[in-house]
Parts: sequence; C-alpha cells; structure tokens
Amino acid sequence: MRALALFNPNDSATLAYLCWSIWEERNSVVWKSAQPAANSCRLRGLRLKREWDDALVSIRAAIPPTADLPTPQEWKKPGPNWVKLNVDIATNVNSGWTGIGMVVRNEMGSFVACKISRMVGLFSPTIAEIMGVREALSWIKDNNWQNVIVESDNLQVVNVLNSMNVENFSMMGGIVSDCRSLINEISCEILFSHVFRSANGVAHALAQATRSFPNAMEWTLSPPEFVSLLLL
Repeated sequence: MRALALFNPNDSATLAYLCWSIWEERNSVVWKSAQPAANSCRLRGLRLKREWDDALVSIRAAIPPTADLPTPQEWKKPGPNWVKLNVDIATNVNSGWTGIGMVVRNEMGSFVACKISRMVGLFSPTIAEIMGVREALSWIKDNNWQNVIVESDNLQVVNVLNSMNVENFSMMGGIVSDCRSLINEISCEILFSHVFRSANGVAHALAQATRSFPNAMEWTLSPPEFVSLLLL
C-alpha cells in the first residue's frame, strides 16, 4: 500500500501484475510441486502488463470518440420480505474444476450469508451456471430465508429456469429437472432474474476466490474481507 501511494498509475499497474505473477508462481510451487523460478516469474508479470497495455490501445482505437458507452448497472435491493441471492461461477481449465460463489442480502441491502464451493469437472458456461443455480437452490432449502430472488448474469440460464420447459435426457434437462424438484421442496417463493455482470460483482469475486480456497466455505455473521468493500 505504501508503494502504491508513491507510484504513478503505470508503475502501480506493473506492481499489481508482478504480485499476481508471484501468486501464480506460489500456487504452482504449493499445488504442483514446481520449482520456483524468480526470473521467469518477473518476466511473466511484465509480459502480462505489456499485453494489457497493448489491449487497451486496441480497444481505445476501436471506440469512436463520440460513442455512447452503457452505464454500468448497480445491484439493487429486493422488495420488503424478500432476500436476493446472487450466484456466479468460475472455471479452472488446468485443474479441471468449476467454482461457485453465492451471496445473500436482505431488503435493507445488508449481508446475510455467502458461500463458495467447487465442483469437479469442466462444463460449458451455460451448464456450469445452471449447476451453480442448482447449488444455490439447495442452499436456500437448507436455510429458513424469506422469499428469494435468484440473480444470475447468464440470460440463457435465467430464461430456461423461468420457463422450466427443458424436457429431454440431455445434461441440461437433467439439471433443470433437479432445479424443479428443489423448488417444489422449498416452502418460500423463488424468482429468477437476470442481472448484468456489473451488478453481480460480489458473487463474481466469491467465485474467483475458489481459485485460492479449495474447500467449501460459508460465512454468516460477517462477510470475508475480500468482498467486504464490494458490499458497501
């Protein structure tokens, strides 16, 4: 933090990429028994920073100066006597698992609970997202919450769950059937709603945290520090 206070934005970004590269190197040593290589770690961080700079140049060149950019959507509180559960997923291609992040907030916008877990296997984004919703419904079943709005940033998944009309023997059909059964076992009302990624930031951060936390974890009294600022 002291370094970031002294550095200019470009040097601060370089520091961030070097820290990320060190973290990746540490994970390889801990989980894959790799030998630490300080120089390649440094070069990887600098390469990532350079690629990001090049990507920004390309993006800025492609956007007309007068283009109207969409306003980021913010998370909104549920109505009275409702809670809102946001869910998101993250995949790790190299390790072969899919992470799930979920957070529940009440009508005041206050934190109620959050949870992270992993599923073994890699799936298409739609399958992974609907499996995440299935886990969310199971979590709702285990808790005595009021009526729940389940929000996902995958529009296709929300449309499928709102129609519940996938009647086949595909993997999607089986998961939707599981979701339907769970809803029938839950005493409160469940609604499914689509939200843009910008309004699903807490669930996204929780899903990404499964890269560092291999075991399922749940917080109920207070949120973990790495999402506390996102909840304000």
